[in-house]
Amino acid sequence: MIRLFISYKWQEQSYAFAVREWLVRERDWSPDEIFIDKSPGTGLRTGEQYEKRLLAEAEAAEATLFLASELSLDPKSFCYREVRNSKGLIIAMTLGDVAPSDDRLRHLIGAAAAARHIDALDKGDRESIVFRSPIDGSQQSELINTQKLADMADVLREQGIAPNAFVWTPSVIRPTPYPGLEPLLEGDEALFCGRDIEIRDARKRFEAFAGSVTEHTLIIQAPSGAGKSSFLRAGLWRRLRSDPSYTPLCIIRTPLGAITNRKWGLITGLTDEKLGLATSRDGVRRRVDEDFTALLQEIKSRDEGAPGRKRTLLLGIDQGEEITQLTDDAPEFEQFIAMIVAARESGVDIRLVLTARDDSLDATRERLEALGLHQDGIESFRLDRMPRAQFVKVIRGPAQAAEQAHWPLTIPEDVEAALADAAGSDAAEVGDALPILALALQRLIANRRITATGEIDLTPREAVAFIRGAVEETVQEALSDVGATDDELRRLVIPQLATWDADAGAEGAAKRLVAHEAALFAGEREALRELADALVDLHLLTRSASDAGLIYEVAHEALLRAEPLGSLIYAQREQFDDARSLKREASAWRASDKDEAHLGRRGSQLEAAEALLRDADFGPDLHAHESAVSAYVQACAAKQRHDEEREQRLIQRGFVQPVRAALQEGDAHKALRTMAAAAALSRDAQFDLEAATDEP
Repeated sequence: MIRLFISYKWQEQSYAFAVREWLVRERDWSPDEIFIDKSPGTGLRTGEQYEKRLLAEAEAAEATLFLASELSLDPKSFCYREVRNSKGLIIAMTLGDVAPSDDRLRHLIGAAAAARHIDALDKGDRESIVFRSPIDGSQQSELINTQKLADMADVLREQGIAPNAFVWTPSVIRPTPYPGLEPLLEGDEALFCGRDIEIRDARKRFEAFAGSVTEHTLIIQAPSGAGKSSFLRAGLWRRLRSDPSYTPLCIIRTPLGAITNRKWGLITGLTDEKLGLATSRDGVRRRVDEDFTALLQEIKSRDEGAPGRKRTLLLGIDQGEEITQLTDDAPEFEQFIAMIVAARESGVDIRLVLTARDDSLDATRERLEALGLHQDGIESFRLDRMPRAQFVKVIRGPAQAAEQAHWPLTIPEDVEAALADAAGSDAAEVGDALPILALALQRLIANRRITATGEIDLTPREAVAFIRGAVEETVQEALSDVGATDDELRRLVIPQLATWDADAGAEGAAKRLVAHEAALFAGEREALRELADALVDLHLLTRSASDAGLIYEVAHEALLRAEPLGSLIYAQREQFDDARSLKREASAWRASDKDEAHLGRRGSQLEAAEALLRDADFGPDLHAHESAVSAYVQACAAKQRHDEEREQRLIQRGFVQPVRAALQEGDAHKALRTMAAAAALSRDAQFDLEAATDEP
């Protein structure tokens, strides 16, 4: 992909050639990454449609460098059309009599131009840059302000557009270049590959987001398995920190405490040293509780930069679809949204950025709207599944980052191609190609890398089986390590770590849950701890600390669709749905101060609830649930018994006794009429019996 498109009038082409030469020589750019229409390799070919190719390249490039002169600023100039067609970052450098403050530049580039430094390329201290003309091969030179050129190159590096803008350094958190099913984080930009075009388009979308006066929430929507978490964290967040329009705060999640969770809550996120608060976690918590709006204003003012510059605060919510599943954690999330709404009403420009699965997008939007975020201000950015053609970059990019870090790793090109083809062929349709490839690459490093040389001991033919068996073989390895069975795996995961969302999409979908250690290993479940540890060691489960103890989570939802878990979860989808309904009903009953009107279970529905409470998988969770499911079901059963007993009394008094009396009197017709009336009332108006018989 072309990183930089240089737009210029042919009369100033020597400046374009000199800039290209300087970037290649001084900043390690590859000539193939810079498009100049007369450059060998990237330029126009004989017979090619001139306008179509130029506009296509301008649109596709990650950035456009516009050499602004009186000629190129003419609205009839083709340069003008190139800039208008560009979708990436646009940087202008002036030539001749055009001043950096020229209003025509802001008109052409748009509102974003006001937030960028526009410098003169041919003014001030200049140096002669010698280059070879791509037209005739002659040696030429041009006087350029290299300091301004260096400033421009630094902007491209800060924005992640320049080659080697990001580097990977082996660490305890990221010891290898392939993290498997864990999402990539801010700081992992060098390992996040294959999404250049999407990053470019998202940056353009964020330019519009910053300039909008109505939008307050942007949802990055994607199918499960598209890598939306990594896209936000490693693809965008650090780049947005370099954007003069934004001050990114932190990225949170909502289960087990949107504000207080020690791993991913708001308080933890605001202690990031990048925000400069220079206070402890307890100090941040105190300020969040006392005056969240004032805290945001302090962060914003500290990051204003140039006087009068407007900064938009960004707060991310990863896996936003989780807000539709919240039960006991809902009050803390509601408090979090109330704090955001209050800050906005006080004049703080703070926006939310969420990631959410396609199949939960509508429910996510409705949940946000119900909490006071107006639907008209919620927009979305679509992230599709990664094209299969990009899988090679997912493999090669981290390997190149490893090479730059002097971490030995060599994957032959034919093995790269075989791995990419195998992943795309087998899993692309269900959307798990990318996570399965990520897991396979992690196993590749762990099991098939010759440490001393870094070579990968795998043939192209073996690559197909390696991808196909990635999930199941890893699970079986964990089971084998501790002598566990598939039944124990099911008991560990269902229903503590997985659920079935019947409302997700047309057919429903399996989704992850987060579980506290105390609940996951309560009672007889303590015997499952060793299996959980084995799954953590193989990166199929994640384990992290929180204020309430350790928390566990399945590493990726792709594992819930693959064997052996996929079929086990699907088979119990009705129990999942009924358990969720029970929790919701019990919560409503408790919230109503145990009003009998909320005791709606009877008959077959009550029997199903009682069976679920006895179920070996779901029963312990329902009995322990804070919404008092067990007490709710017992109350429903008691109410049913009371109603049945009352009905029997009503029938006895209103009909059985009169029938007996009529028979004793020898009036068979009267007895039959009374029996028929009882049958009709019992069928059509059972609850009117009390009034009909004066039963108190």
